[in-house]
Amino acid sequence: MRRIADRKDEFTLFERMLRGAAPNRVLLLEGPSERGKSILLAELALLAEEILGQRCCARTDLKGGLALDELFSGFLADLGPEVFANYTKQPAPAPLQVNVEANLSGAEFGDGNKVAVQPIIHTGAPDSAHHRGKAILQDLRTCTKPLVLIIDTFEAATDEASRWIVQQLLPSVRHNVRLSIVLGGQRVPDPRDSQLTWGGFADRRILKLVTSVDDWHEFACSCHPAFPRQHIESVLRGLVHRPSIIQEFIENIVRQLPPRNAGEALS
Repeated sequence: MRRIADRKDEFTLFERMLRGAAPNRVLLLEGPSERGKSILLAELALLAEEILGQRCCARTDLKGGLALDELFSGFLADLGPEVFANYTKQPAPAPLQVNVEANLSGAEFGDGNKVAVQPIIHTGAPDSAHHRGKAILQDLRTCTKPLVLIIDTFEAATDEASRWIVQQLLPSVRHNVRLSIVLGGQRVPDPRDSQLTWGGFADRRILKLVTSVDDWHEFACSCHPAFPRQHIESVLRGLVHRPSIIQEFIENIVRQLPPRNAGEALS
């Protein structure tokens, strides 16, 4: 049972991508808050697992400014080291080290000392993440099984992660027919700006509100086959712009309906 109302077009397109029935290998899902983007991406990940099998889909969220190396680590955790033979041979990122130098030779006992302090910050080689990114791309290109990367909250990406995704990861689909990428967020890259690299392989969808009583009632009936349609009609009149509250309302009604008619419980 899917945890989302409608979005049939997006599910159909994604399934066609995975089965090789569509030329697109990048799916961009854009919409403001309260469009169900994260739930949709989670459902697409389940569909990918259903079609392609285990350990073929990596899903990550850039919320909170996820560092580029954290993005790589997420891919490794979801897909497994057998996919990333080159990446796992790369040296691990060096931790940030800060040393503080201060001359305390003239200090006296008490709180009246004034001492000049010089912090010295040691960082790893500036191109180390670049090399690890190249290794990730090489491993994705040489992998013999189909893979899906699903990335959420693109608008929160760091500058480094955003550049790598747009300039390195997305163009890699041109030479990798086994790789599909889904990118979601309140703001996603415009494929028209990258027609020569990856734009021709992308489909961008602007997610609109689900306002149809039929769509919401179909979803409610997947939770409980006897869900009253009039409840959907009532809640949509005042909360059509708050799908998360509509879904919570449906869940609460399902709990009150007779158990003998209840369908699969909501997770």
